[in-house]
Amino acid sequence: MEQGQYFLLRTKDIHSKGLVGNFEFPESESFDIDVAVTLTRSHSRKISIPPGTYRRFIDQASAFDFIEYGAPDTYSFAFRIVRFPIGDGSCECIVTNLSGEEFPPEKIKALYHRRWSIESSFRKLKYTIGLSNYHSYKPEYVKQEIWANLIAYNITEMLVNCVVIEKKETKYAYKVNFTMAAHICRVFLRLTTEKDQYNVMLLLQKELIPIRNERQYPRLQTAHFRKPRYFIYRAA
Repeated sequence: MEQGQYFLLRTKDIHSKGLVGNFEFPESESFDIDVAVTLTRSHSRKISIPPGTYRRFIDQASAFDFIEYGAPDTYSFAFRIVRFPIGDGSCECIVTNLSGEEFPPEKIKALYHRRWSIESSFRKLKYTIGLSNYHSYKPEYVKQEIWANLIAYNITEMLVNCVVIEKKETKYAYKVNFTMAAHICRVFLRLTTEKDQYNVMLLLQKELIPIRNERQYPRLQTAHFRKPRYFIYRAA
């Protein structure tokens, strides 16, 4: 917000204790409201805040660049909370600073739906490519792992998109199995001589799975910090 950028992010629902858990909401299932928040490091009620603004306390040990340590200064900002039902009977709660006139709830819902390809890409990058765990402790080595996994993901995604799949009269359309494609590309990148090379595209054409867009999966819980998994066990 300080840089003039716009955001749209999903939060826990209004019944939780997350970002939007302590506001006053309408009784209706769907709503679009504007809220204003004032952050402060002091519990003193003598610090005045604008009318209609929610007060939020930031602990002295918490890092926040816009309020100096030991200072009673405040920081105020405003955003929208948009809530709407989704197909499985539950509701999504969206926080954004996009204009309500230019982006009504229906457009917000459409924008959130377009984020799904980004979410699925992160899932592939973390669990299929292997970025959910680091094997290093030093920052420069962690960055090296991140870049190596990003390169592996981009190469795999590029080759998968270039695969020509023959259309047949079947119940489902088919696509390349990304998990198997990642394994094939990983082995291909490790080969160093031309004699060991093989036809990657031909192998990818054999690893197909049906496209079932109607399938739904339970949402994963928020991941917590994990310690690096070192390679030292290989020396044992």
